[in-house]
Amino acid sequence: MAASDTATAASDRHLADPPPRAPRDGLGTVFVFDGIDETCYGFPDIDGRGAKAASHRRGRVLASADDLRQDGDAADEAQIRRGLVPFVPAADGPLLRMQTCIYTRAPEDFFVLDRTAADPRIVLASPCSGHGFKFASVMGEILADLALLGRTGHAIGHFRIDRFRGELVQP
Repeated sequence: MAASDTATAASDRHLADPPPRAPRDGLGTVFVFDGIDETCYGFPDIDGRGAKAASHRRGRVLASADDLRQDGDAADEAQIRRGLVPFVPAADGPLLRMQTCIYTRAPEDFFVLDRTAADPRIVLASPCSGHGFKFASVMGEILADLALLGRTGHAIGHFRIDRFRGELVQP
């Protein structure tokens, strides 16, 4: 985690019968609904454990990963339902389980992609677990470029870590 990243606790819920359903080939589709008061995201049920739906809102700050508690409650569930149900009314079904996860994010919600000034062979990447998974293919391409070529053709200036502290070189 970068020095300015914050780890927060975020609850997600798994639903018994939520759309969107996974295609027959077993490959799921990530969904993101950006409402006025909430951004909700998730995955369809691809392994029989229920679809995942979660809130993108900031949870309580954790001093360390050891501080994570499985303490999602009715208020967390209601928040997720408020973000999901307006877009997918059929998702207002039974709750199978709720779990609390560590959700890292930089203060302005951008990723960190850079190289260190101390050794430009070292590539830093914090796509942040909160939403970086949605960009896995381009993250892999950028990181491969930085590791193999020392630069990338993608515009990543706003992802530099020196926006927090000025100790890294420009890729």
